[in-house]
Amino acid sequence: MQAILTLVGKGLGVAILPITESNMASALGVRMIPLGKHRLTREIGMLSTTRPDAAVNALVDCLLEARE
Repeated sequence: MQAILTLVGKGLGVAILPITESNMASALGVRMIPLGKHRLTREIGMLSTTRPDAAVNALVDCLLEARE
């Protein structure tokens, strides 16, 4: 994200990034415009072996819970 923010700061386009304190957009002269109620969503997928282990199953459970 920092690299993308740096490129935007050099005038090479625009980007939609999560707002974090580590972005330091103002230090790079980048204007931040919050999206407000117009949230973005992401679709993600996951590939695993045919016999996923406990860690994979726990991750899947967390992702499904966060979706709700």
